[in-house]
Amino acid sequence: MFAEDLDVFINEATPGYKTLLINYESVGVIFDNNYIEEGFTESAVPVFWAKTAEMPALAHGDPIIDEAGDERYEVVNIQPDGSGITMVRLRRL
Repeated sequence: MFAEDLDVFINEATPGYKTLLINYESVGVIFDNNYIEEGFTESAVPVFWAKTAEMPALAHGDPIIDEAGDERYEVVNIQPDGSGITMVRLRRL
């Protein structure tokens, strides 16, 4: 893990910053609803990046809720990168 201060990268001033409820714990993340196109199929792939040390235990299928309560997701992929940041892909419910 790097010794960098990750608050420089993930904070309220960062574009895409949002608070999610991950296993009912508030976690600040960088959120994106990536647009993808494969062949003739278009889709959105919600994804977020968070500080690994601040994330509660997470497993595939766990619920993720936008703190505003208007969006609900489930975890489909968890990718810690070894630098202290974890990327999580979601499926909108």
